[in-house]
Order: sequence, then C-alpha cells, then structure tokens
Amino acid sequence: MFPLALWGGWRWHANGRLPLPILWSIGTLLLFYLPITPFSGRFALGLIVPIATLAAFGLETWLAEASFAQPWVHRLTPTPVDTIRRVVLILLLPSTLILPLWLTRGVTQTADFPFYIPADEVAAIDWLAKQSDPTTLTLADYPVSSFMPRVYQGRLFIGQLYFTTRFDDKLADVEYFFSSDTPEIERLAFLNEWAIDYIYVGQFEQALMRGEVVLPGTVVYENESVTIYQVK
Repeated sequence: MFPLALWGGWRWHANGRLPLPILWSIGTLLLFYLPITPFSGRFALGLIVPIATLAAFGLETWLAEASFAQPWVHRLTPTPVDTIRRVVLILLLPSTLILPLWLTRGVTQTADFPFYIPADEVAAIDWLAKQSDPTTLTLADYPVSSFMPRVYQGRLFIGQLYFTTRFDDKLADVEYFFSSDTPEIERLAFLNEWAIDYIYVGQFEQALMRGEVVLPGTVVYENESVTIYQVK
C-alpha cells in the first residue's frame, strides 16, 4: 500500500488538491519518533486513514492512465475511467465487507472481554505510572497491559495486540507464570531472564492462578482488587 500512497501523494499534489492527507501522513510519522511524544497505537491507526486515501487515489490514477494508453479499452467502453473505477470497487467489495463482519464477530465471541477496566485497577495503574520511567518493565495479563500505555510510560512484557511481537507466545508465558502449577524456580528464572521490575496482580491475573501462588518480590501497592510487587 505504501508505494501506491507515494504515487498517489505525488499525483494528489500535482493535481492541486488540498494537501491535508499528505500533511496528515507526514505529521503522524513525525509523532512516532519525537522523544516528547509517548508511543500510542492510536497514531498507527490514525496513519492508516491518510495512507489508504492516497493509496486509493494512486491506484485509481494509475489504472486510469493505463486504460487510456490501451486502444482495446476504448473499444470496450466509451468511458474507460468510470468503467475501471467500477470494476475496482466491485473487486474490493468483499474485502471491504470483511472488516465490519470481522469486528462484529470478535465482539460477539468475546462478550466477556474487559472493554472497561474497574476503578480499583485504574487507580493501581495510575500509581504504577507515577513510579515508572521509560526503562521500567512490568508483567501483567493482556487486558490490563492493553490499557496501560494510556498512562504508563514504561515497558510491558505483553502490550497492545498489534504492537507486541510474538504475542501468542508471550500470552502463553504470562499464563504459565501465574499458574499455580508452575515451579517457583521456573518463575524466578523467568523474572531474571526478562529483568522484570514490577508484577501486577489484579482480577485478571488472579483468574490465571487457579490456586494459591506465592509471588517473589516486595508488595509496594495494595488495594481491594490489586497487589503490585516490586522485584529486586
């Protein structure tokens, strides 16, 4: 999509159109790398809009110019550009419909997913955010970790879905760590291997334990729902 967006951006500018998609794309790319801007997945999601707009324009202009260069296209239709546009829209219709269907399917099949974080959890995360710096590494289950980047400036063992490498493997590691069946020596080896600074234990982590688990570290925060351990 990016090469099409580059072509579309050049043609967009050459046609004298308003430069909003181009400026939007450049501005969002700069925000990724400014040291004063905490990274957020919303920047990547926002970048898709202008990039896709320019790529669509680039695809249309490329096909239009290619169709004008072919005599056989003019023999098939008196309006080659409009015909090409209709064909492309028809071909892209299935993939366009997949997105809302996929989102609807995800919501209906994960009805118990915590789209909202309880107040006790939010208070604990806010406290942890004040103690952390960009080098701090925290271990927590995915529902909490996916929310933490909103306020937390440190690193996470498992973070937002599309911005975590080896997501499935790390999710399995989190489940294994909090399981009551995991030997303590393996739990300690895991903490040492990844140099974990804090262990966050809320309702989602407690659900993974399936029994009593004695976690290493010092309790540095506790409320009715959450306990946070600091690992030395």
